[in-house]
Amino acid sequence: PFMENHRDDMVVIAAGYPMASQRVLAANDGLRGRFATLIEYTSYNPDQLIAIMEGIAAKDGDTFAPDALLSLRESFAQYYNAQITSSEGDVIRVIDGLGNGRFVRTVVEKAQLNRNSRIVSSLGLSGADLSDPDFGTDLDADMLTLLTAEDVHYGHQQALPPEMRTNGARASDWLRESEERRRTQTQ
Repeated sequence: PFMENHRDDMVVIAAGYPMASQRVLAANDGLRGRFATLIEYTSYNPDQLIAIMEGIAAKDGDTFAPDALLSLRESFAQYYNAQITSSEGDVIRVIDGLGNGRFVRTVVEKAQLNRNSRIVSSLGLSGADLSDPDFGTDLDADMLTLLTAEDVHYGHQQALPPEMRTNGARASDWLRESEERRRTQTQ
């Protein structure tokens, strides 16, 4: 009754994979009428993931070294192409299991942290007085905003689930195990 009684001043949004969502809607005749509009989103492809990374970095005033994104494109292609079929019949790509756009945002954030640590370490700034008005006037601005291949590699590794970075687990195996854990928890 709540959804019906407040239909003019409330929006309810539910999310899920297509087949699983259809199964939920089929469980009760009233649900299908209350969720009349279905929007299907597709996984971001490797080029879109790279573009998202570039946009996030640019928003923060950062740029990537020319070689910084080369290895990521290959990994993103693997995450996009590796997929499983869930018990509900949905095709789930590894990039979806990793979080899609949220995953690449984490890669950028971890790369930025690595860059910042690298700069502090290489310039011996760990004990610097950051409140000094002259602090940083002699630093190269490009150095402070450039994300290197090493920074991006670090960010990528840190954004991955631990079992994917330490065991060298294949992406599809990780996804299959994650889906099995999810299914077991919901039973």
